[in-house]
Order: sequence, then structure tokens, then C-alpha cells
Amino acid sequence: MFTPAQFRSVLDALGSEFGFEKDVEITTEANPESTSPEFLEELWKLGVNRLSMGVQSFDNEVLRVLDRSHSKDHVAPLVKAASALGYEVSIDLIYGAPGRVLRAGVTALSELWS
Repeated sequence: MFTPAQFRSVLDALGSEFGFEKDVEITTEANPESTSPEFLEELWKLGVNRLSMGVQSFDNEVLRVLDRSHSKDHVAPLVKAASALGYEVSIDLIYGAPGRVLRAGVTALSELWS
């Protein structure tokens, strides 16, 4: 995981070599277990404006099977913090994790976070 200083170094080097348009999209991927609202704020200040979060599942048992160290409860505050800063946010989900039965239907994300 890059620190904000490492992000700055990479962005400075890319900016010097190629330049950035004013409306450039700068995306990073992040995992809930290694991200905090403070970290997201630091990246926002550097110009990162899109976040792809590796949530994988909202089922704690599936997260355990996938050997993920975050819980479903850890995700919503991070997504809300990123959205409040202005990030475009996407989340990665795994459908059909090992040992799980595929279930029909989708629950609205807003219901999961209420």
C-alpha cells in the first residue's frame, strides 16, 4: 500500500513527464481493511478523485472464506467518507464465492448501509 507521500511522488513524476488535464481522472484501488477516512482525505488533496474499493462481499462469512480482514460494517463509513469528499466510488464484489450457493436477487446497497 502506498503512503500519501508515495502517491505524491508518483503523481509528480507522471505530471512532470506527461502533464495532466484539469479534469483528469485519477483512480486508485483500495481495500477496506487498509483504508481510513483520513487516508482518503490525503489522497483527495493530491488529486485522486476516483476510488475502486475491494469490498468483495457484504456477507461476513464470505469475507472469512476469502480471507479478508474487514467486516461488512467497515465498508459503509468508508464509502460515505469518500463520497462526501467528492470521489466517484465503485466497489468490487465477488458473486459465487467458493463454498457458497448462488442466490437469486439483489439487495439495494442503501439497505445494507442503513
